[in-house]
Amino acid sequence: MYWYWYVRFSDDLLFYILSIVFLCREYALRKTKDTFRSHAGESNPDTIQKLLQDGEKNLIMLQRQVS
Repeated sequence: MYWYWYVRFSDDLLFYILSIVFLCREYALRKTKDTFRSHAGESNPDTIQKLLQDGEKNLIMLQRQVS
């Protein structure tokens, strides 16, 4: 009897954790695409350099969160 509840709880917990990971990944992709599209017409080299540095910081942060 207890084994059944343990397995069911483990399955539910795993599903919950995987759902959170999926939602975070989807949010990161959506945010990245929106930011890229909003700055697609940028022509100032200094601003482009700053945007690239911000993108690299965000990438490092996402890699740290995923691992």
